Amino acid sequence: MHDDDLVDATMQAVHTIARSVYAVSSRHPVLQSRTPAQIRALGFLNLDHTKTVGELADLMRVTISTASGLVDKLVEENLVERSANPDDRRQVLVRLTPAAESIRDEIRALRRHQVTSALATLEPDRRDCFLESIQAIAAALSNLEDMPATKR
Repeated sequence: MHDDDLVDATMQAVHTIARSVYAVSSRHPVLQSRTPAQIRALGFLNLDHTKTVGELADLMRVTISTASGLVDKLVEENLVERSANPDDRRQVLVRLTPAAESIRDEIRALRRHQVTSALATLEPDRRDCFLESIQAIAAALSNLEDMPATKR
């Protein structure tokens, strides 16, 4: 396979995996009534646990007022909670509520079931090959993210 064909096939496969996993979890009732921005905010808080509104805005590449508005909606729906930073009272910390953590666990279980079912269709030696390959691609892409844009 030529390099261009390999790149295209890899991008298509990664897109299909992501779309398929997202499609199943996006059917969760709590996520169905959320905007994509709210889902992204919840995702960042899931990964990093506690963030300031400013940090969340930076991660999402939105203004602080936009992030604050998202947080307001999520607080109203008991998905995130705010608290003052004990080290700097000027900062507001945001984290998932126990209810949101429970929903996160449900969604993770849905995704695990989906991936488990897909992997079960592969022969054991192909599973090892798949895992080794996808981990190598993930590591290589992660290393590129860390590289300054001018060196790419």
